[in-house]
Amino acid sequence: MSQAERQFPRQTQARPGHQRQMDPAPRAEMEGYLGSGKLDGLRALVTGGDSGIGRAVSVAFAKEGADVAIAYLSEHDDARRTVELVEAESRTAVAIPGDLSQPEACAAAVAGRDSPALLVVFASDAYDLPAVLAHFREDATLTVQSSRVTFSGHEEIGRMFTDFFNDWDSMVHEITNIVVDPIGSKVSTEQVVDLNRDGTTRMHNCNFFDVGSDGRFTRVIIWMDGTNPLN
Repeated sequence: MSQAERQFPRQTQARPGHQRQMDPAPRAEMEGYLGSGKLDGLRALVTGGDSGIGRAVSVAFAKEGADVAIAYLSEHDDARRTVELVEAESRTAVAIPGDLSQPEACAAAVAGRDSPALLVVFASDAYDLPAVLAHFREDATLTVQSSRVTFSGHEEIGRMFTDFFNDWDSMVHEITNIVVDPIGSKVSTEQVVDLNRDGTTRMHNCNFFDVGSDGRFTRVIIWMDGTNPLN
């Protein structure tokens, strides 16, 4: 497929956006992913699990044997589709609407439920920088390993995200592999990313996350442009 053929049409939605209205549709249903029981018997809570990367992680967790609860804002049609995909793997799925920027909604998301063994936080607006940084500890580090550059703390990580968001009109992620270490509180993902501005740039990268006891990232390592330490 040529570069011109891969160029996606410009499109906007009022926030919150709905995945079902996107054209082309994001590749977030993990059709080719084969689980091997890595998460048998575990429970996961995925915020922002109704669509996009959150949906992909929810489905991957279900394929690995986990029951999944998804917390989302108000995109009920998207959430129902994620529930269908999780249940298609013979796993239990629960959809929990609510604005997780409010403490009472966070409390309601876990009230009356067994504590999840896995907490994955994707609920944020990528262009709301404070919401993105809230997922990182104040002393967290983010390393782009393939460039040998490390950003430390909210100020440096925030500048990195601002520069990155300004470089592209849109991004499409397809997660191809995910590895979870619930005992060590580590997650790694492998994905193909299409970045769009006047054509499409395709990258194959891997991300590694260390997660603290409060569910926030303490360390993130990113391998860009086809470097893949999972091979």
